[in-house]
Formats: sequence, C-alpha cells, structure tokens
Amino acid sequence: MIKDKEVAMVAAGHRALEILKLKPTIPVEEIIQEVIPSLIAKTDVKIAAIAAITGVVKLKREKSDLSDRQAIQNFINSSKILDVPKDKEDLEVIEESLKG
Repeated sequence: MIKDKEVAMVAAGHRALEILKLKPTIPVEEIIQEVIPSLIAKTDVKIAAIAAITGVVKLKREKSDLSDRQAIQNFINSSKILDVPKDKEDLEVIEESLKG
C-alpha cells in the first residue's frame, strides 16, 4: 500500500502521461478512471493522486515541449497538497484558525 502522497502523485502522474501518449485526446476523467483503481492506497493519498493526474495532464497539454519528468516535477513543486505543518507551533496556529 502506498502511504506517501508524493510517491503516489509521481506514480499516478507517470502512468497518466503514458496513457496520454497512447491516446492523446482522451479526457482526463477517463485517465483517472484507468489509473486510480490500480492504486492501492488510502483515500487521502488517492485524492492527491487524482490531483496529480489532473495537473500533470493539464501541464503537458499546455506545454507539450516539457518532458514527462519536467511536467511531473513542475506539478509536484507547485502543489500545496504536500504542505504539512513543520512543528507543534504550526499545528497550534492551524488549530486556532480552524476554531474560528
């Protein structure tokens, strides 16, 4: 089972780009339907993988000159999904902001 979101995002993005090469006009929804069922992971990790598929496919379609690696890396680097609190103080700030 994949536990790390970044690993799942890279794997899903890579598989999505493989499918995109074979079927250049395939809708992103169909790519998601092909990739996600084979991903053995918890729901939050699958959500991150879906975001990666969507983002990587969008990037590749907008900038076809990017290599697959660049498209995946650009998406991962710009993704807020992987942002996690660094320490206890950060967690306390988040908890306070959620209380309203």
